[in-house]
Amino acid sequence: MDGEVVARLAEPVGVIISGRRGYDAAIALAAERGELTSEAYGGVWDGVEIVLTHRPEEVAGDPSVTAPDVDVAEAIRRALELADGKDVQIISADIARQALELDLVDELQISSAPVMLGDGTRAFSVPGGRRID
Repeated sequence: MDGEVVARLAEPVGVIISGRRGYDAAIALAAERGELTSEAYGGVWDGVEIVLTHRPEEVAGDPSVTAPDVDVAEAIRRALELADGKDVQIISADIARQALELDLVDELQISSAPVMLGDGTRAFSVPGGRRID
């Protein structure tokens, strides 16, 4: 993607909230992904990344992330404080689903590619869940 486009997408984001599974996958594939994709927005983004985990001690050695053992509502509350008026971006289907259920999402942006990606967490599969327009 064009560098100017990437910079424009990254600029409004102050905090990224991600899940532990995604964090672990990114770490495992970092050597294969290359410098353009090993960091958020290809390294153009500068902000706080919060990795939600029940085992924060396991990522304590990574100074690039904050890893609290809190629920989604508390993570978003903290993220909004840290974002200082900028956007909070959630890059986890399960965390986004929980945030939607808690009515903590103002805007939803979904990027997709016409390829089969395989297994993962379904973003909108909530049996018995409520409809969100």
